[in-house]
Amino acid sequence: MSDDLGEYDTEFRDEEGHFNSWTKVLPQSEYEKYCMAQNIAFPYPKYDAPFQDFLFKKKLTPREKDLEHYPGIQHAAQLLSHDTEAEDGDTLSLLDEERQYMLMNVLNSKYSAELAKDKFCVGESVPSEFKGGRWTILTRLNNVSGSFNRGVYLVKFGKGICNQVRLMKTLPSPAHYPGFASREISIVSDLEHQNILQYLAGNAPEGRHETGWLITDYCNKGTLKTYVQKYIWAKQAIPEVFIWHIFESLVRAVCYMHTGTDDVSELNPVFTCGEWKQNSDSEQHEDPWDPVYHRDIILDNVFCTTDTTKKTRIPVIKLGDFGCALRESEVKDLDAGYPWARETPIMDNHYVPPEGPLATAAVDIYQIGLLVSCLVQTVLCPSQLDATLVPPEKRGEQSSSAYSRGLRTLLFVCLCPCPVDRINATALLQSIQATRPQ
Repeated sequence: MSDDLGEYDTEFRDEEGHFNSWTKVLPQSEYEKYCMAQNIAFPYPKYDAPFQDFLFKKKLTPREKDLEHYPGIQHAAQLLSHDTEAEDGDTLSLLDEERQYMLMNVLNSKYSAELAKDKFCVGESVPSEFKGGRWTILTRLNNVSGSFNRGVYLVKFGKGICNQVRLMKTLPSPAHYPGFASREISIVSDLEHQNILQYLAGNAPEGRHETGWLITDYCNKGTLKTYVQKYIWAKQAIPEVFIWHIFESLVRAVCYMHTGTDDVSELNPVFTCGEWKQNSDSEQHEDPWDPVYHRDIILDNVFCTTDTTKKTRIPVIKLGDFGCALRESEVKDLDAGYPWARETPIMDNHYVPPEGPLATAAVDIYQIGLLVSCLVQTVLCPSQLDATLVPPEKRGEQSSSAYSRGLRTLLFVCLCPCPVDRINATALLQSIQATRPQ
C-alpha cells in the first residue's frame, strides 16, 4: 500500500484502537504506515504483537540517551511515538510508563532472538554435560505452546545413527525473567520419577539476553491436548480406564514432588491439604525433602509415550515443563507481596484456583482436578467445562454420566473451593488406588 493514504489523526481512535478516518490532523508514523500496509486494523491493542513484528524487522540506531542494556531504545520510542523526537534526545520519556515497559519487553525479545538465531538452527549443536559430546539439533517442533519456552527442538547426542531422539526446550533470557532458567534447571535436575520427564542436560544463560536450554527425554505420543483433540474430532468419549490411568499417573508425580515419595506406606496423611503432615520418621530425615509445586498442570504439559516395559497400548504419562514451578523454601523467601511479586512465574489463567496463583500443594491438586474434568467432558480448556456436571450426585443423562461415581467423587474433592479443605496428594493417591477398577 502506498504512503499517500492521507494523514490520520492518531490521537482520535475508537476504544479498540481503530484509526479514525474522518479527522486529518497528525501525519502517520512509520509504524502506522506499516500497520496499514499489513492490513492491521488495531495498531495499539492491549498486547504488543503488531509492534513487536514491526520492530523485529527494523535496524535500530544506537543513540546517546539510550538506557543501559537497551541500545536503540530511543530510536524505537521515536518509531512508536508518531516519529516524534524529543528535543533533549530522550524520546522514551515521552511515552507513558506502560508503553515504556512494553517497549523494553519487545527489545528484550529482539535482542535474544538476534543472539539465538544462528545458535538454535538445524544441524547446530550445544555442548553436553557428560562424555564430552554434543547435542545436535535435528528439527524444530512447530505449534508447541508453553508458558516460558522460546522454542522446542528434537535433538540427539553424538553422531551415532542409533542414538535416541530427545527433546530440547529453550528457556527465557535473564532480561525477560531473571533467574527463571536456572530455577527450572535446578528443580528438574533434582527430580527422578517415572511420571516426570527425565532431565538429561541443561544450560542457564549468563549473558543478559542469552537463551538457555534444557534437554529431557522425548515422548513420542505427543501431549494430552493432542489426545483430547482426537477424541473431539471422532465425537467419542475418552475411555474411563484411560482417564484413571492419567489421573493416577499425575497424582503419583505430584505426590512425589510434594513429599519425596509416591509410596503411600511411607507417609501418614490426614485427608486435606490444610492438615497434611508426614510421619515422624520422615520428619526426622537428615535431608528433609523440599516440596516442589508445579503450578502449570495443563493439557499441554502432560506428555504421552510408548510403554516399552509392558505389552499394553496405554501410553506412559509424564508431567513436564517446570517453568512455573517453585520450591517451598523459595516461596518463603519471596517478596512480601507474594503471589503478586514480579519474580513469581505467571500461571495459565484458565487453571488459576479460587485462592489465586499461589505455590502450594492445594493448587497442584486443583489443577489436576480441572485437567481430569476436561478429560471427562472431552473439552480442551477449563473455561469450556459445565460446572453442573462435576458434583457426583448429578447423574441424569448428561455426557459425564458415562463415568463412574467414584471417579466423579474424587474430582469433586480435588476442586473444593477452599484450599485447606482440598484433598492432599497422598490421600488422593490412596483413594485412587482403592477406587479405580483393577
